[in-house]
Amino acid sequence: SKRVFFIGFVIFVALIIAVEVFTAIVPFVYESHPIDSTWKNTFQNNVPQQVLTTYCGHSCVVISWVTMGSSLTELGQSSSVHIQGVVHTSTPHYFVDTVECPGIYRLMHKVHVQLKPTNLNTLTFTVGFLNNERSFTLRTSSFVDERYPFRVAMFGDLASASYNHHTDTVIPLLTNMTKSNDLDMVVHIGDIAYNLDDDCGRIGDAFMLDIEPIATKIPYLFGPGNHEQEKWELRSYAHYVNRYHGQQLLGRLSGSQSVRYYSFSKSGVHFSILDSDPFVESFNSLRVAEMKTWLQKDLSAVDRTQTPWVAVLLHRAMYCTKSRDGECNTEAETIRNALEGIILKNKVDLVLAGHTHHYERTYPVAKGVPSETDNLSIFINPKSPVHIQSGIAGGAGNDPFLVPQQPWESFRDLTFKRGMTVGTFFNCSHASFSQIDNKGTVFDSFMIIQEDRVCRSAP
Repeated sequence: SKRVFFIGFVIFVALIIAVEVFTAIVPFVYESHPIDSTWKNTFQNNVPQQVLTTYCGHSCVVISWVTMGSSLTELGQSSSVHIQGVVHTSTPHYFVDTVECPGIYRLMHKVHVQLKPTNLNTLTFTVGFLNNERSFTLRTSSFVDERYPFRVAMFGDLASASYNHHTDTVIPLLTNMTKSNDLDMVVHIGDIAYNLDDDCGRIGDAFMLDIEPIATKIPYLFGPGNHEQEKWELRSYAHYVNRYHGQQLLGRLSGSQSVRYYSFSKSGVHFSILDSDPFVESFNSLRVAEMKTWLQKDLSAVDRTQTPWVAVLLHRAMYCTKSRDGECNTEAETIRNALEGIILKNKVDLVLAGHTHHYERTYPVAKGVPSETDNLSIFINPKSPVHIQSGIAGGAGNDPFLVPQQPWESFRDLTFKRGMTVGTFFNCSHASFSQIDNKGTVFDSFMIIQEDRVCRSAP
């Protein structure tokens, strides 16, 4: 009857709302795959590991790390960072699942440091407590210098190289480019490690150790993808929220209600990081209106005379080609309908996504129509953004192109090279973007030139 149908519908809606509320108020629910009998905790108790630096504004760095033990008493609570002659004590929280993963305890630490002016190119910082200390060297310019050129690596979909013995990831390339001062920042936009929570979080631990040589020298930031949802009944994003809790400050500074979307500006570039899951999955669709309102406010507040470049990064693409399934059709269209108007209104230069496991890029495009197609590699005064699909950084399978190339599509890599996008912002009007495979070879590139921008002197 209609009455029974109505009651059932009300119950269904109530369940969806309950899940969303539960996720919001209990963000640290931890679920992972059952542990096998051969697992042993190979990490020394109370020794800092998985050290990560997060950019949080001019001269601002959040340093976070993890200590592990087989019981709560082994973890202790005191730990600190010593940098520039100052000791900063951490504000840790426990991240524990004693039901499904007994005997694995993580204490998540972080400190917020406002760096003092310095002429040094590098700064050494020491993390830990008493005899359990480790020292690292961060590159000062990546946190303090706001001048051009600015070089940032951007990509999605990267697995742990060490845990699954992957040899086809960009992690060695990122490590080498960081050592040679060819990168200033990394932004990893979802599907992190495949998966952070698997094997009771051991894969997440391994991934964070994989990137430690990068993430302790230059800022390494994250956005969420569908593989960060974890528990399919509740989609708690627990490992993402807990491991990257250093990004909470960026969320607060940018007016976000969640660490799953936030923004920041660095060296003339404004980055808006979005969570694309709510747009296509009903379980957290309540966030859609919240995020759209935030994005409009965030982009409209950018002073383009001081921060001329704007990039929007999200895991799922607005423009992509793959097959006739929903991923690059109904899902991409749904995200376009929700966000493209805001992006065009605020004259965003670049949109970058992952999720689909290949590389492709568009011409400058709006509402499905390219604004120019006569030049494959140099776009002068484009009226709309270029969209990059960079979802093949390594460790996952290929998504073949099973539909014809679209009118708005400029380039697609039919060889499925593992790689990443590197953006180089030379000044306020010239920027280049290169797709580099994991062996260091550039196989696609283009430039955006905005002639109407008047460059001001760097701070």
